[in-house]
Amino acid sequence: MSEEKTLRFAQKTLIAGVGTSAVLFLFGLAFSDKLIRAGVWVLALTPVARVAVLGWGYAKLKEYRIAACALAVLIMIFSGFWAAQ
Repeated sequence: MSEEKTLRFAQKTLIAGVGTSAVLFLFGLAFSDKLIRAGVWVLALTPVARVAVLGWGYAKLKEYRIAACALAVLIMIFSGFWAAQ
């Protein structure tokens, strides 16, 4: 996988996350608050998915320092979620 393909896949991940969130928000306005909450969660987790995709892609490209940085960011994000509990 080339760096360009990795970046393109990360871009598609962001577009899919924002699009899914928007659809959930719109349906939530018409039907249920639970859908709005789901939209918020999808929107909040979209950057997490992007970091995971980039970390995986850079690991496949043998860019281990960048992949390790992505892993460190994921650990910090999940630590924040865990600490908020």
